[in-house]
Amino acid sequence: MSELLNISGIGPKKLSYLEKISIKTLSDALFFYPRGYEDRTIFNDTKTVTDGMKTCIIGMIASKSKNTKLRSGLEISKIRAVDDFSSFEINLFNQKYLSDSLKIGETYVFYGVAQVFGNKITLNSPSVELYTEKSSRILPIYPLTKGISQNDIRKICFYALNNIQPVELIPQELLEKYKLPEIKKALIKIHFPKTLEDVMQAKRRVSFENLFLYTVKLEFLKSRRKGIDSFRIKTTDYSDMDIPFTLTGAQLRSVNECLNDMESGLQLNRLLQGDVGSGKTIVALILSYILIKNKKQVAFMVPTEILATQHYDDFLNFNLPIKIALLTGSTTAKNKRIIKQGLKDGSIDIVIGTHAIISDDVDFFDLGLCIVDEQHRFGVLQRAKLLSKGDNAHILVMSATPIPRTLALILYSDLDLSIIDELPKGRIPVKTLLLDESSRKKVNSFIKKQIDQKKQAYIVCPLIDENETLELKDATNYYENIKLLFKDYNVALIHGKMKPAEKDTIMDNFKKGCIDILISTTVIEVGVNVPNATIMVIENAERFGLSSLHQLRGRVGRSSEQSYCILISKDKSERLAILEQTNDGFLVSKEDLNLRGSGDFFGTRQHGQSDLSLTDLDVKVLKYAHLEAQNILNKSQNLENYPNLQKYIVDNLHDNMSNIFN
Repeated sequence: MSELLNISGIGPKKLSYLEKISIKTLSDALFFYPRGYEDRTIFNDTKTVTDGMKTCIIGMIASKSKNTKLRSGLEISKIRAVDDFSSFEINLFNQKYLSDSLKIGETYVFYGVAQVFGNKITLNSPSVELYTEKSSRILPIYPLTKGISQNDIRKICFYALNNIQPVELIPQELLEKYKLPEIKKALIKIHFPKTLEDVMQAKRRVSFENLFLYTVKLEFLKSRRKGIDSFRIKTTDYSDMDIPFTLTGAQLRSVNECLNDMESGLQLNRLLQGDVGSGKTIVALILSYILIKNKKQVAFMVPTEILATQHYDDFLNFNLPIKIALLTGSTTAKNKRIIKQGLKDGSIDIVIGTHAIISDDVDFFDLGLCIVDEQHRFGVLQRAKLLSKGDNAHILVMSATPIPRTLALILYSDLDLSIIDELPKGRIPVKTLLLDESSRKKVNSFIKKQIDQKKQAYIVCPLIDENETLELKDATNYYENIKLLFKDYNVALIHGKMKPAEKDTIMDNFKKGCIDILISTTVIEVGVNVPNATIMVIENAERFGLSSLHQLRGRVGRSSEQSYCILISKDKSERLAILEQTNDGFLVSKEDLNLRGSGDFFGTRQHGQSDLSLTDLDVKVLKYAHLEAQNILNKSQNLENYPNLQKYIVDNLHDNMSNIFN
């Protein structure tokens, strides 16, 4: 029986909801970190509140709720409250149970965004609680799922902190050296902070721990792989490949660096890093062909079915004398059986696919090379699982998320590094424009002009469906509006909730030029290659990180035609302006790191959130964490002096590594 059921108010139904956010144990709850905090230690009043201000107002209920049902099915409850200076209105949407519970004459705390129009002050859907002496506090806000409330998470965390002792993974000497709180104290400050300073101290501790553990894992892997013998390739010839363009110097250098590794007899263990559109795929294809000529099999794992299908088509287009298979979640059961048998008996040379490749029932006859594309979408464990399907197979991981070299050497310290730092000849830099809503008509006219010239356009929205605030563009409604606005053109919609076969059909039609405008979410961020698409419009650009915007921008500018990326944003800040100034992904990435921290640079998951959630990627802290990880392993190679760390490595590196220290 789950220990969570011991908590009052948590029954089997809520237990199933909690599992959706990866809370299965009390320990999971402690490491389920808030997405932010609300400072409710400072109270405002109707005299000082301003329009758009996040405010905490203490007010007494002065009227009964007036409920109005709208045609859309929405029910609005309007309530008047007063403080020492004036009255204000509370609007609650589809919360009749809450409005009915508010009693006239009782005093409550209302927290939300104020709307001020003349002398009228309104709070729409604020959080509401009865005013007590405990109302003044810093309140953590957690990411939720249907059926689970903020109070549920707080109640579980309170129970967990009083009933279990979390394991301390940072050695005592490092806690003392860097003046970090012990894990129990840090978790108390995370979930029940008394001040914002508590939060900062706890985040500092968690940041150091996550970066330290991350680098310990990588340094441990590196030390175990150093000097590993692997298959020594006998031929490096690929002159019979009909490559229809001249490889860049950076592509040739990267190919040769990989071949030198594999000729040495030691395991290739390399990161191929290059900006969007720099031509990493042809390097992977060349290496795959060479390995197959050396009588070995190749596994090529990518994060999405769209990208897997694209790579599969790219490989087929070269008409090489090799047997290629596509294995994804949507592959039919019959074809899966055929492919798995072909991989097992060696009749299939290369398989391209998603996570389906690392399923337990996928076996290889003689796997010689593992390739992982867009590796930031995968974790260390997934990489290790793919690698385990071969006998010390070579591994190449590829990333289009460019980060500064010195940082890459730490973040990927278990890998050697190759960089493609030049674009193929003939590519014209994408022109990027940062515009606001006032330019909407000009943007639409420009799109029509480009399409009339037989070009195609992407329009990216941050959400799939309509949202409560109505401030963000959602792809579903946007699509309906664009169909009316561009009624003489072919418009299509694609997003992550669609069935894989449906997405594949839409992308195939877009590649063939049958679709003029593709409305999308960030599902097209990774790897999609449609050279005829010359326009990328990104709505609510302020909601994206710079690296994500740069990745999206990389979907255009993939031919010799001039391409354009138009960022529509209410926030014309310097942060977004950098994209107008440069197409250099390394510069964009550096700025993103400075502004947002770790962002998307880490791909593993833990407790339902990023493995490095709550981590601020301070490069200085990362360097210290990396140095200490090296020192620990130098002093205790098998971590025998650090049993908690040793157990962590066993539990987190691989399912079948219980004998890793033997």
